[in-house]
Amino acid sequence: MIMKSSLSHPLFKFPTELWDLILSFIPNSLKSFTTHSLLIIFYQSEQQQSIISNNHLFHSINLTSHSQLKTLINSIQSTNHDFKTLPRTFSLKAWKLKDNHLFINLLNQISKNLRAIELNIGPLFGPDQLEEVFENEKSNLKVLSLRFNQNVSKRSYEPFLKGAYFDSTIDLISKWSAKSSSLRSFSFIQDPAPPPIKKKKMGEIDEGGIAQPIILFRFETLKTFTSSSIGNRIEDLRIRIPNRNLLPSLTQKLNNPSSKRLSRLKTLDLSTTSLNHQSVLTILRNYPSIEHLILDRTHLIVPVRFDADQERVTETLKNIGMSVATVGISRALDANRAWREVVEKIQVQRNLILMQHDRNRDQLRDSSHGNALSSGSSSGLNSRRNHTRVKKPGRSAFASGPMKQARLTSEPFPSVSQLTKTSIEIQETILPTKIVIIPSKPKLKTLSVGTSKVTQEVRNQWKEWFEESYRDGIEKYIKNVYEKIYEFERNLELWNSKKNKEEEENEERTKPLLLKFDDEDQSIDSNETEKSRFSQPILEFLNQFNLRITSIEEILKDLQPIEIRLDTQTLNIPIFCSIPDCKRLGKVVWDTDRREIDLIRIGQQLTKLKIEECVVEDQEVGKVMDVQDHDDDDDDELEKEDGEHLVGCGHFINRRIWDSEYW
Repeated sequence: MIMKSSLSHPLFKFPTELWDLILSFIPNSLKSFTTHSLLIIFYQSEQQQSIISNNHLFHSINLTSHSQLKTLINSIQSTNHDFKTLPRTFSLKAWKLKDNHLFINLLNQISKNLRAIELNIGPLFGPDQLEEVFENEKSNLKVLSLRFNQNVSKRSYEPFLKGAYFDSTIDLISKWSAKSSSLRSFSFIQDPAPPPIKKKKMGEIDEGGIAQPIILFRFETLKTFTSSSIGNRIEDLRIRIPNRNLLPSLTQKLNNPSSKRLSRLKTLDLSTTSLNHQSVLTILRNYPSIEHLILDRTHLIVPVRFDADQERVTETLKNIGMSVATVGISRALDANRAWREVVEKIQVQRNLILMQHDRNRDQLRDSSHGNALSSGSSSGLNSRRNHTRVKKPGRSAFASGPMKQARLTSEPFPSVSQLTKTSIEIQETILPTKIVIIPSKPKLKTLSVGTSKVTQEVRNQWKEWFEESYRDGIEKYIKNVYEKIYEFERNLELWNSKKNKEEEENEERTKPLLLKFDDEDQSIDSNETEKSRFSQPILEFLNQFNLRITSIEEILKDLQPIEIRLDTQTLNIPIFCSIPDCKRLGKVVWDTDRREIDLIRIGQQLTKLKIEECVVEDQEVGKVMDVQDHDDDDDDELEKEDGEHLVGCGHFINRRIWDSEYW
């Protein structure tokens, strides 16, 4: 009971706006509970009872069981407020619900103003049910996190036979419109397989590993998503499919060269997938806008077990550091290769047009010559019509000749108007004599390649090798930039000398170009001056690689700070972290043998508690744990505390993106 004297405290006279500000600092997981407690206090007051808004009760919904779902639905039906527009974040932590359709209907009703959705998809949640959630576009949604755990405790091939794959979910999201959608962060992760189960009390031997259900079957769907309009709006992407190589699908060449893939990507997490030492360079070449790269438990770096492994690990770390620093050189090589293809394509088109023009001219000439012969011989033909034609013995020429004259080409000849239009387009496609592309500066800020069973001393050594190789890479980058500047100066001097020597009007469009990468996503198509100067094939090439014209002065100005930092040992080296932030082994979150037990607690406590530590109300949990003891004490590390990671490493960035407390 609250005393009346306490109700007269100035705290109860705060305006609503101030309470809204105070509650905005409360973590999302505690906001509803805190608001509910404050409302109870204020409702007992004789003063204003509406100082605290009810909106905070439903701002962040966090469901951990089916009973909470039913309670929430009952409270919605009893309230007088328009509940559908109040929730901003929604989290489903439970792996099993008694009625999935009840949950789906609730989520679809409140999704209008949701900014973040986090769903745990257990073995009883089917792909068709998940499609019902995302078949309608959610315009205000900014963060979408899907976590799948279909692990089973017994061998069962039912999920494989019925084809329970969730490819369709990504396909549906790929069709969302970029203009009306606000989605910026997308997570699609599968928990690792659980460890082998030992039957201790029953005297059975270790059953060994069990083939777990497949979540994603067609990796081609990732290519569709990354190149879609909504994919090019994504800034944070997390895809984890344990021990599967997703890189070919994420970096495969697109059918349309002018199409872009994840052009705004800032953070990429491919932890638990399978990668090799060249994967870092491949990722950065295809996604140059990445600032934070998380690759935990991807077999990039394997702890040294023998002396012979030391050289391999050292070489891998140095290759990674060099790749991060010199990725701009590789991008410039890719752009040069594409430019040669553009020039070759234009030349082939010119040759084809000229061939068609020559064939059409010959055809017109033969046609006019045939008409003249037919008109000149018409009189002689009439004089012979009255004479009787005598057939000579032998095969006739009609029978031995072709029935129809064969065409020279399979395509019809273009008309004169078409040839004229095409010729004009070809003439306007004037190419620069030479182009020089300046490599882009490295943009990566953090690199995380976490692995287990490594001492802190070894981790420090890894960090030193990476940083040393990165400095060497920056020196190589600076040297390459000066070489490109010198190459452009020679090309420009040669162009000017030919212009003066030949004393002919040399069009400005043939002048050599100095280009740089513009990774701020500023398309040259928006510049009307450049648009009028170049033809369409050149514009498409510039837009494909985000290239724009620059000058030597601008390049030197951009290069000067890097040279100063390199000389003064203050170079901004990406933060390298080798401590993993994800688990090596997963859990069985729901057991078909004991459906009546809330196995959410089992999944959380399976490796933490022993049988004698279980409290009385958790006796059923203790029985299950007594039978099934997961042997995962070797290196199944839980998420590390913040203090164990380097300050500012990619794991901190990752947590702020995907942790619902920050939404």
